[in-house]
Amino acid sequence: MTHQIKSLFSYFLTFTICIFLLGACATSQKAKLPVAVLTTEYGVIQIELDVINAPVSANNFIAYIKSGDFKTLTFYRTVDHHNDNHPLKISVLQGGINAALDDPFDAPLPPIQHESTAQSNLLHKRGAVSFARGDLGSAQSEFFISIKDNPHLDAGGLRHPDKQGFAVFGRVIAGMEVVDKIAALPAKRNHDNPYVKGQLLTEQVPILKITLKN
Repeated sequence: MTHQIKSLFSYFLTFTICIFLLGACATSQKAKLPVAVLTTEYGVIQIELDVINAPVSANNFIAYIKSGDFKTLTFYRTVDHHNDNHPLKISVLQGGINAALDDPFDAPLPPIQHESTAQSNLLHKRGAVSFARGDLGSAQSEFFISIKDNPHLDAGGLRHPDKQGFAVFGRVIAGMEVVDKIAALPAKRNHDNPYVKGQLLTEQVPILKITLKN
């Protein structure tokens, strides 16, 4: 009987340790996600980059940082329900290195494969960070942060004609109040494309510094 009790206790102890270690590994894995730190005159924004669930997109963002191609990065477009010129309203702050909205745009790095939200399970909730795109597989340097929940931008949503949505690859983990402040700035810059009327920030907000931390 004593031997059985000892065996049961040993089994329980081993089982408990295994569960603890699995939990610790999961926590450690989550903690290893890289974070992009964007410094602006309005404050600092920290974006957690999900290289696990959206590896192509997240690593593309990292590549732009490491290559130095984000040295001219700015926030330049704000879209909300009051100035959205599309019947399916969204609320986002857009940034990148193509503030002139040149089309086509000769980005320094090649376009990437599309990672839909159906594949990554990363949805367009407030604070989500996604790549802008035209056709499938055309995303490059331009990205946006969701100010509100934007289900129309997920896979199956009708915001994009192909219904494939946009690729979420990260989320704001600190500084969302900075994003809100920038998104609320005046947007009166003119552009030939009537679709962006009332959306282009009068004064672009430059990213003074962008770094990576683990």
